[in-house]
Amino acid sequence: MDWYICEKTEDEYLNRTAGIKAREDLDVIFKQCGMKMINLVVGEDTRTDAGIIRKIKGHIATKKYWEEKLACVHEGDTIYIQFPVRNHTVFLASVLKKLVQKNIRVVLFIHDLEYMRHIKNKSIPFKKKKRMELEEVSVLKNATNIVVHNHQMKKLMHEALGIPLEKMIELDIFDYLIGKEGEKIQERGKRKPGYSCIIAGNLDKQKSAYVYELPKDIAFDLYGPNYTGQAGGNICYHGSFPPAELPYELEGNFGLVWDGISVDTCAGVYGEYLKVNNPHKTSLYLASGIPVFIWKEAALAEFVEQERVGITISSLYEIKDIFEKLTEDEYADMLQHAKLISKRLTSGFYTKQAIEKAMK
Repeated sequence: MDWYICEKTEDEYLNRTAGIKAREDLDVIFKQCGMKMINLVVGEDTRTDAGIIRKIKGHIATKKYWEEKLACVHEGDTIYIQFPVRNHTVFLASVLKKLVQKNIRVVLFIHDLEYMRHIKNKSIPFKKKKRMELEEVSVLKNATNIVVHNHQMKKLMHEALGIPLEKMIELDIFDYLIGKEGEKIQERGKRKPGYSCIIAGNLDKQKSAYVYELPKDIAFDLYGPNYTGQAGGNICYHGSFPPAELPYELEGNFGLVWDGISVDTCAGVYGEYLKVNNPHKTSLYLASGIPVFIWKEAALAEFVEQERVGITISSLYEIKDIFEKLTEDEYADMLQHAKLISKRLTSGFYTKQAIEKAMK
């Protein structure tokens, strides 16, 4: 029997409110693959400001909750878990270790790894580093298989964490389910007069500082929450939309996959993280049938080049020259390949491919 963990707050279960797009898509694909769901309700985490004794009791209570919910899983079964878990506890590794000892296969699907994001950060407090090791690294080491974002993440996890290469499966890119109206997006073909770049995501200045230093000679279409800059001129701010609606709202010719504090290169903690992770916005753009600009050193740059769905760049200042030299035929070719990848992303192709590999 194949099982999957579905973690939502009680409000999300009762009112079907929107959760995290990537997690929700995996839940849908797991169900499509015939897996049985185990519901874990995500409660309010009251441990943050608690004393040490209360924190330990909280972690123990969460451990027991996991054990109760996993009691239905038996020898020979496989359980798929999205990671990091929302019901987190420093004792999760011991829970998974017991499952594996019972000949139950544990497959982790990685969304984000805080430890990997801060791996080069020498200033990180010792206490925080130990917490990340307990809640992330120890869990990874006790899984049967780990579905990682890409080859670069696989390589770093092997070299830095000692995770055996044979345990890891490369996802390639996150799927992005759209729904029954997905065919409409395939009709995208007309471009705006001239070329423009789309930036979608959290536009908070601390997270995406580069957004507030954009070149003045390129048109940008911005989508997302927490934008506090001055729109107008070359910048058009469209507001924020739910993930399921966003593909139908995007206007522009290229989606920008960039992060960090600078327009010259992807710098800072978030910029460096692009070297190993798969930004979900890449999937958003391509699922919408839109080619991308992506940082040349990003882990997904190789995928973009191989699939001919965009252009790799070192600096945002390169875009103007690219726009001036780009021909209609060249853009049409990228657009056509983006549409092909869109069909894969919107059908769950890459997730299902990873599941097939995990089943072998």
